[in-house]
Amino acid sequence: MSETEEQKIHARLRTLDDYVAKGLMRADEADAERLALRKRLLAIAMPDVPAPSMPWRARLRALLLMGLVVSVITAWLLWGNAGLRPKAVEMLAVAQGAQAPAPAHDIAAPRVAPGSTPPASAASAPGACTRPCIAVQVDLAIGLKRHLDPAATVFIEARLPGDTGLPLAAVRKNAGDLPLRVVLDLNQAVGDPARFAQAQALQISARFSRSGRGRVEPEDRTVVTPVVPMGAEGLWLVVD
Repeated sequence: MSETEEQKIHARLRTLDDYVAKGLMRADEADAERLALRKRLLAIAMPDVPAPSMPWRARLRALLLMGLVVSVITAWLLWGNAGLRPKAVEMLAVAQGAQAPAPAHDIAAPRVAPGSTPPASAASAPGACTRPCIAVQVDLAIGLKRHLDPAATVFIEARLPGDTGLPLAAVRKNAGDLPLRVVLDLNQAVGDPARFAQAQALQISARFSRSGRGRVEPEDRTVVTPVVPMGAEGLWLVVD
């Protein structure tokens, strides 16, 4: 494989991390694909080179040194720095909070396109779309709501017109929570946020998935808006 293919593999690994962090792909799907990609990278780095054999004295010395290092680090963590454990817990809480979706952006007062009538059950809460962003009200047709599976999911994505590759921004919602007003902004950007920030015209899609898988499946149902400018509001998508 060429260097270009290695770069593609690394790019795909970063994309998988982004998808899992944003809830666009299940962790087990991403882990399976990561394992296959890393095997390919290993085959590139070491195609047919056998592992060097280390003398038993060197192996024993390495094991003893590793045990000593682990003992020192463990002792330092437990007794050498009383403030280390609380700091680690605080950093973990901050990291988890940074990945959680912001409810204030997801559920807000519906803005209906001219001639449309919102359902009576539409949720309402304050929210605004400040560029770069785009707001859309998403709902399911009555036929889909009647027999919803607990795993049923709706993926809302923003793409450049006609582009079928990586979306500029995406968010994943439980289908049972619809109708929702979703605001796609830099917090939901996929990959490089500059791609979303620099876009002038977009197409917004809502994809209904019974399985909740990140990959598009034949039985999924998708509705797509016409091309709309960045900052648009009043969009209404009903998946039928």
